[in-house]
Amino acid sequence: MSKNILNLDPSFFLSRPEDISDIYNLHYQDKLKLCKIISIFQESIDAKSIDESVTKLSQAYSILGSFETFYSQKYLTLTGSLKKWEVEDYDCYFDVKREQAKNSSAFLVIRSILIAYKTFLNLRCFIQKENIDNPLLIWKRYHWLFFVFVQGNILCMHRLKKEMRKESMIQVGVILKSMSKLMLASGASMIFAGTPEHQEYENGIRPTMMPPNVNSADFSGLMSYDHAYLINLWNQEKKLFKLIPSFLSPAYEEFLKAHEFLALSHKFVCQKYGGDQTGSLRENRVTALENLEKINNSRRRTIISSDHQLLNPHSKLILTDESEYEEYIKSGFRCYG
Repeated sequence: MSKNILNLDPSFFLSRPEDISDIYNLHYQDKLKLCKIISIFQESIDAKSIDESVTKLSQAYSILGSFETFYSQKYLTLTGSLKKWEVEDYDCYFDVKREQAKNSSAFLVIRSILIAYKTFLNLRCFIQKENIDNPLLIWKRYHWLFFVFVQGNILCMHRLKKEMRKESMIQVGVILKSMSKLMLASGASMIFAGTPEHQEYENGIRPTMMPPNVNSADFSGLMSYDHAYLINLWNQEKKLFKLIPSFLSPAYEEFLKAHEFLALSHKFVCQKYGGDQTGSLRENRVTALENLEKINNSRRRTIISSDHQLLNPHSKLILTDESEYEEYIKSGFRCYG
């Protein structure tokens, strides 16, 4: 196995969610280049062996090459309780750096995907087999995958809005299926992020999310700008979900079921780390689990057509073989094809 490709990236370079689009203005040669990269990337995902997957991924990196970027100075477009310094604090904790490309953000997006998949190979096929014990690394790096899948859902929301207005319902069905796969991949990323044992979390992870390791005294996933941006899109476009035609009900129900899996995955990790007994770093007046269930249903209201589709508070995740969650993640990456 090539150790040149399976290294531990110190930082994860992401676009601002505002720069994510379903259409990029590209020169013809750049289009060909990106299509070639995506094609080889798909071959890497579908490879029959780890060595073949690594080789293909290395080829994709080689074709991408280097391109000029600069630090993103953009201000946040979202208003509300989320502050700029909180977003920066959250990004800094997870080793995320925001950049802009001189020519097109499409290159940044594809680079993020390649880094995330390399990280996935690293964690599943290298760290795991070498039995490297680093709970904090596992916690942070699986969040990288989560961020990429959230950005994928942002891209899908832009497309959903456009295709619904064009009444291209066949495409709407395709997009809903992609959103479902990305949601399942997000949930699987959370499950793997929660691999460390309870005591490892208490001693080696939770303290790193408290001052002086971070600036925020109430550090929380609510400080994730990508996720906040996606939820804001759901709020803005919630009428779209009520306009999905009945013949697309199976695809829509699949999407809601995928969201339930994501919510239950988050709930599972929260409960594993004592969230059913204590409050979170941000809210300690109720248990972290109670607060999470309230937040999950608040978000779900933006994508459902009636209250009977709200989450059942008694539902729990039934864990299956890890290979199933690995396939969820691979399917999430395939959506970028």
